[in-house]
Amino acid sequence: ETVPSPLDEAGAFLSKTEQGNLDAVLINATSDVSSAVGGVGGHIDEGASRSWLAYKRIPLTYVAWMCAALCVVVTMLLSTKLILRHLDYYANPDTQKYVVRILFMAPIYAVDSLLALTFVGWATTYIDVFRDCYEAFTIYNFLKLLVVLL
Repeated sequence: ETVPSPLDEAGAFLSKTEQGNLDAVLINATSDVSSAVGGVGGHIDEGASRSWLAYKRIPLTYVAWMCAALCVVVTMLLSTKLILRHLDYYANPDTQKYVVRILFMAPIYAVDSLLALTFVGWATTYIDVFRDCYEAFTIYNFLKLLVVLL
């Protein structure tokens, strides 16, 4: 029995791919691979095939979005706690105002990444413009912080 070339498999995969239907093709391709791998040692037991079918019901994009949302929540909680601590102990306003402005960078980037996963197309352009403007503002505040500290 001949072993198929990876280039032949990639060409067959790309020929099956249709625009906008990539998730279905990926699920079918991975199920073909799993059945081939399971077929090497004998038959696939029923428990493994049922768990594989349960896995195929959730598209990978939803899993990525849920992981991103979880990371955004953690980032927002940690950043809010740190920013509020800086504002509670506002002993040196000359430097802490710049530090607080810089600390807002993490939640803005986190929300931007989540929105980039959620929206596709022209909406991400406007979201990225806001992020880039805040990045420039953060760099300005960092330089001002260095001037104040020196």
